[in-house]
Amino acid sequence: MCKHWVLFSLVGVSILARGYAQENPRFRFQPGEVLQYRVQQTTKVMHTLAGETSVLESSTELVKRWEIQEVGADGTVVMQLTIPQIKLTQKLPTGQSVHYDSTKPDDSHPALKQQMEQFLGKPTVRLKIDARGNVLQAQPLVTVSVGHFASEPPFAV
Repeated sequence: MCKHWVLFSLVGVSILARGYAQENPRFRFQPGEVLQYRVQQTTKVMHTLAGETSVLESSTELVKRWEIQEVGADGTVVMQLTIPQIKLTQKLPTGQSVHYDSTKPDDSHPALKQQMEQFLGKPTVRLKIDARGNVLQAQPLVTVSVGHFASEPPFAV
C-alpha cells in the first residue's frame, strides 16, 4: 500500500510541476491598482576636452507612482506615471551645488524649481505594456523624453 501511495504522489507532483513549468510568467494587474516606488539615482559624468576635465554630479530621490488604467484580456496593460515627490541635487563643474526639494520648494534653486514643477504631481507618460512587462507603446503627456523606456522598462519578468 505504501509503495502505491509513494508512486501516486510522485506521478502527481510530476504532472503538477510540468504544468507550472510550461506557464509563462506574467503580470496580473487590476484596473485602479497603484504601484508606488521610491527611487534613488546617483550620477557622475566626467568630460575631458583638450586636456581639461570637468565633472558633473547629481543625486536624485523620487517617488514614482504607476496607476493601472486598463487591463486587456490578453494581459496588456495601460499604465500612467506620476511623480508626486522629487529631491534633486547637482554639483556643477564650477563646484557650485544646486538643489530642488518638492517638500521645500521655496528653499530650492529657482531654475530647478521651475524645471521640476512642470512634472511634479502631473501625469507624465502613459505606457502600454504586455503581460511580461515589455513596452508596446509610450505616449508622453508632458514634454519629456520617453525613449529610455524601450531599454529600461518600468517592470520586467
